[in-house]
Amino acid sequence: MVDRIKEIYPIVYGKIDVLRSKLIGKEFARGIVVEIVKGKRVNWARFYDETNTNQRSKWLSWMEKCIEKKDVL
Repeated sequence: MVDRIKEIYPIVYGKIDVLRSKLIGKEFARGIVVEIVKGKRVNWARFYDETNTNQRSKWLSWMEKCIEKKDVL
């Protein structure tokens, strides 16, 4: 399981390595479990796209709040 995490994490998150002190996300861990334990294929490109979309959505929401409050970025 650790080998699969080391293999797929850099691809999904665009990082060179998984840092030893870094916790992996719950959704990422579930995907690994589904692959390894359940033997099902996971669409990691879709996972990345949905994760990235969620991050952009949170960032956009934060930006809109800042603009409403006229905060300096």
